[in-house]
Amino acid sequence: MRERGLMAQLEKSPATIPILVEAVYAGIDRRLWPAAARQLLAYLIALEEENRVVPRILSRAPTPEEAAILDPNLQRIADPEAAAVAREELGINVELPLVEYRIA
Repeated sequence: MRERGLMAQLEKSPATIPILVEAVYAGIDRRLWPAAARQLLAYLIALEEENRVVPRILSRAPTPEEAAILDPNLQRIADPEAAAVAREELGINVELPLVEYRIA
């Protein structure tokens, strides 16, 4: 269901993960959007490997709103040490560029 929603959004126009999260997870509590972003990233990686979507790195930094979706504040749900471990395990310790995806 989520993959269909993701692909439906990309059929309309290319989009970044924050834009996709806002569209696909519109009815979900915004506090869960960072987790939703990680889920969409997993879908997009698989779709890219299947040659169904194409990424394009954007030359701008994420806005504060986009950054909040892409980089969850894990210290709200865990102590600093546990948050650091979770960031490492989730692969969110690295500054990643903002990427726009489109249908291949």
